[in-house]
Amino acid sequence: LSKNKKIPIFIETFYDVTKRVHMNIDGFIFDENFISDFKIFFKKAIIESDQEWSDHKKLILLKGSKVSDKVPRGFPFFCVTFGNEESYIHIIEDKKRFPKTFGLEILGGYFDADPTIWLHPNSDTEQSIKDRAKIMSELFSQLDF
Repeated sequence: LSKNKKIPIFIETFYDVTKRVHMNIDGFIFDENFISDFKIFFKKAIIESDQEWSDHKKLILLKGSKVSDKVPRGFPFFCVTFGNEESYIHIIEDKKRFPKTFGLEILGGYFDADPTIWLHPNSDTEQSIKDRAKIMSELFSQLDF
């Protein structure tokens, strides 16, 4: 880790409790100097996402409470959390128009990354997942959040 303060970002997408894979959570660690840009990118992307007219607020700001305090049980949603500062939540109105890889696309766009990274990820073995989880656990243990 570099000497700059590190901030974890969590990207959470909940689609449908009746499906086998109904929730996905991705975690990343970035230098804090990226966070203000990420907030701008995610806020803009959420506001422009999904449907033009919606029944719910496009962007719900969450500070100091849980997602379940803001999103009704069973509703599909997207959430990005910046350390323990704040979260942006979007209730998904139309699952066909809101990609499951939405958050990864925003980060990928910021870094101008090749879309195949998130559209066609490599299949992982159980051991490689455990190895990465151990590395992430060690990195996250160094963070103060």
